[in-house]
Amino acid sequence: MPLIAVAALFSAFLHFAIAVFQLALAAGKPWGQFSWGGKHAGVLPRGFRIGSVFSFGVLCLFAAVNLQTAAAISPVYPPGMHAVMQWIVTVYAGLGTFMNAISRSRGERLLWTPVAAILLALNLFILLKT
Repeated sequence: MPLIAVAALFSAFLHFAIAVFQLALAAGKPWGQFSWGGKHAGVLPRGFRIGSVFSFGVLCLFAAVNLQTAAAISPVYPPGMHAVMQWIVTVYAGLGTFMNAISRSRGERLLWTPVAAILLALNLFILLKT
């Protein structure tokens, strides 16, 4: 299996894992201190739970971009859009790394900064190889 496919599959796995975390937040899991800046320890308020549902969808789309890169699924968008979509995933990972690194929430910094940095590294690698 080509290294780019391995990177894409690992990135897809991480995106799905984070999506499941967001879905759990939306369902009322009391993990608010690890999300959305950590301002709401415990169960998130309704607006943030709705935001978690939106995040779930975005993260699943990002996983699909990576699965398409790995040729694990059929294209989910026009072929000419692949480079644009991969750029969006990579920029999002970069922003996520930065935002988690400066978060006031210690839990968020410790948990999500390394995960976002790994996603950034994986998706930069994918960008450079495609």
